[in-house]
Amino acid sequence: MWHVTCSWPDSIMQINSFSCICIYIFIYFVLMLLF
Repeated sequence: MWHVTCSWPDSIMQINSFSCICIYIFIYFVLMLLF
C-alpha cells in the first residue's frame, strides 16, 4: 500500500528520507500496540 523510494537495507543510510521516516514511525506505532 505504501510506495516507498528506499529499500530496507538502505533505510538506515537514507533515514532523512520522509518515506523511511514514515516506515519507522509506522513500525514503532505497531510495536507499541503489540507490546
